[in-house]
Amino acid sequence: MRILAALMACALAAACARAPAPAQPQTQAPAMQSSAAMEANRRAEASLRRGDLEVAALRYREALRLSLAVEDANGVAANALSLSVVLQRQGKVDEARASLAPLLERATLEFPAERRAQAALRRAVLDLDERRP
Repeated sequence: MRILAALMACALAAACARAPAPAQPQTQAPAMQSSAAMEANRRAEASLRRGDLEVAALRYREALRLSLAVEDANGVAANALSLSVVLQRQGKVDEARASLAPLLERATLEFPAERRAQAALRRAVLDLDERRP
């Protein structure tokens, strides 16, 4: 179990290497949306460090939405993975699994193999978590 925790920590660290941001209207230029996605990601990470899981989840969702809007594959992957971790910590395992869908099921973007592997690892961790008594 310690090995799994270490693998999960490594995957999370790699996933959080990219920083996206807060809600902005859909009519913004892609560069502004990308910048907004990075800011939402930074705010989500700050909320997570403070232990405010509700706010962190909201901000990761926003960063994910903005990253999807500008088709930033790395941003989508980082935010989906981070959102999955937060949702799992909240006990929302089904939502945590669903947050990985942009990487694993509806992959309309070209994700690096490393990001797909991280998503597969997260899904395996969620599956193990569900089986725990």
